[in-house]
Amino acid sequence: MPCSICRQAGHNRSTCPQQTQQTQQTQSSEQTQQTQQNITGIPLQRTHGAPPGSQEMWDNARVRQSNSRRRARKRWKKTIKDVINLKRYAYIVNKWSHLGYDDSRIYYPSWLKVKNLKGHPTDEITNHWKYMIWLTQGGALPRGATTAAYLVVIYQCVRNSCFLLHRERNTEPVQVPTNQDLHLVNLVNLRDTNYLVYWVIGNYMVSELDDQVNNIKFMGLSLKSGKFPLKTMTGHRFYLVPHRLDVAPPYHPETDKQFFIEPYLQINIHDGSGDTIYIDDKDKLSELNKWKFNALKLDYLIKEVIKLGGKNNDSLECVLDLHEDIQLDTVNEWLKDVAGIPSVFTNLT
Repeated sequence: MPCSICRQAGHNRSTCPQQTQQTQQTQSSEQTQQTQQNITGIPLQRTHGAPPGSQEMWDNARVRQSNSRRRARKRWKKTIKDVINLKRYAYIVNKWSHLGYDDSRIYYPSWLKVKNLKGHPTDEITNHWKYMIWLTQGGALPRGATTAAYLVVIYQCVRNSCFLLHRERNTEPVQVPTNQDLHLVNLVNLRDTNYLVYWVIGNYMVSELDDQVNNIKFMGLSLKSGKFPLKTMTGHRFYLVPHRLDVAPPYHPETDKQFFIEPYLQINIHDGSGDTIYIDDKDKLSELNKWKFNALKLDYLIKEVIKLGGKNNDSLECVLDLHEDIQLDTVNEWLKDVAGIPSVFTNLT
């Protein structure tokens, strides 16, 4: 009776050479697939339309295996590096914290490597695995400490000290103020000198501008006997540097420590600055100009009383006649406007 597989005589189905060869290939393929799955942990998937054992399937398996190993190696390297840095920082804090926290340069280099890691001892994070490193590296507790929570307080003080030092060495970028924060301030130059106006980039209410070198920006030239408008906000600082010419120079210093001529005035904008700042006796009116402005205002008021018929009154006539004996120097229209009395510039837009 012929074989039911190959239709040849001399053997049966169980002893057919084709059946034996096909069984061996299947077993070999299954063993190879199981070995690859044990190594990578990822079951091999057949490519659609590709028979078992094809080259495309093995290429896909090797790519997945390589990517998986690369990601795992990268995560482990980062984790090991974080643990080493945290342990080193905790060791340094525990060893030198008895010296105090005023000089944070001892801890600052090691703090830089862990400042962005999750797990710093704070009031919010106490359940992260990195948090336990601080307690395990604490060593013996200082005298008077009863619990390991005392070490957390030490780490917090060191962290705050390092953070302050970091802010001093790395100034934060200046945030551009919005239009709602800006307001217009007029610099009224009453002196016979032109001034270059420079803005100190920063805010003295946020950072210590006096203790560091600050970049400056040229805002414009304030001419003598003129007004200079500034859009500014609370906390800004300006320097006024004397300038002999009526045009701005082509070059300007980069920082507030590079002035060729010492500034005549430093102006700090605060809540009480007002909309007008007089450049006279520094940023205030001199005594001479105070009397001059008051005299101009009184002269204007008396003239208005006369226009309204004040001399027709018997009681006021004798007093108003004395006004003709007072002779004031002629002033220009700009000075009238600054003094606050009507001039050609009144209601002029």
